[in-house]
Amino acid sequence: MKKIYAMFVCAILALGLSACSTSNDPYNRNHNANLDNAVVTAKVKAKLHETDGLDSSNITVKTYNGNIVELTGTVKTKYQMTEAVSAARQVDGVRRVDNDLRIR
Repeated sequence: MKKIYAMFVCAILALGLSACSTSNDPYNRNHNANLDNAVVTAKVKAKLHETDGLDSSNITVKTYNGNIVELTGTVKTKYQMTEAVSAARQVDGVRRVDNDLRIR
């Protein structure tokens, strides 16, 4: 019985430690900064929406670590792509913008 109990405790500890390990995230994203991420995302979306000549309806914004913004989705022209990246960079607190936009 002690052997089964010891194996059970080891399995629980192994699962707990694996949950605490660092991820292989290339951006070293801090997933505990959800509030900061949400605020920056909202600010970037608002900036994109108010940018003249930009249709932001097909642009998805994600924020990591409270200062890394990722733009994905589609735009109609290279000009709109440039405007979207520029607008995101103008938001206070944004340190980097990863442009994964595609022209459709």
